[in-house]
This record gives sequence, structure tokens and C-alpha cells, in this order.
Amino acid sequence: MMCAQVGEVHVIKLSGTLGYEASEKLKESLVALLEKKTKKIIIDMSEIEMITSGTLGIFYTANKDFEVVGGALILVGLQPHVLSSIHEWRLERFLHIYDTMEEARNSLNRK
Repeated sequence: MMCAQVGEVHVIKLSGTLGYEASEKLKESLVALLEKKTKKIIIDMSEIEMITSGTLGIFYTANKDFEVVGGALILVGLQPHVLSSIHEWRLERFLHIYDTMEEARNSLNRK
């Protein structure tokens, strides 16, 4: 997991498999950003090979938490198998998903 800040936007780049340990680290990072009053998060998932339902739950909960404080959590670059998992759980109704980083940034600029 790599984190970077570009202006007001925090970008988290994930890679590999999002199993239990990686998901817990991600959850800790998101909680820390929320505590710092960060409002604009983009999670780059273009290099994710596998994702668990627990990780999807973390995204769902974190998205709600950021929205409560007027923020946004955006997922970008999802591989087809990851997007399929999101559709299976019908989470596309709750998560902000974009194909490219440019689309994600443009979305945040409108907020």
C-alpha cells in the first residue's frame, strides 16, 4: 500500500491481494485519515488481483463514514473480477467508482 497527497486529495494505491491482513492495514489507514479530517480519498485498485468480502465491507463502512463528514471515498481502476464482486454484493449503489484517476479527480473537484 502506497499513500500520497496531491493537494487536498489523498491517494492510496493498492496492489496484490486484499486479504485479512492487508484489509486491516487499509482500515487503519482510512480511520487515521478520517481522524485527521481528510475529506477526499481516492483508492487506486488497478493492481488488485483478489479482494475479499471483508474488504468490500470496509469500503462500504468507510464510504459512509466519509460522507457523514462531507467527504468522499472513491474507488478507481477496478479490474473486471473486482467489479464483479462489487456487483454481486450490490455495492455499486453505495460506492463511488470511476474507471480513471482523471474521472475520480474531476468528481472530487465538483464537491
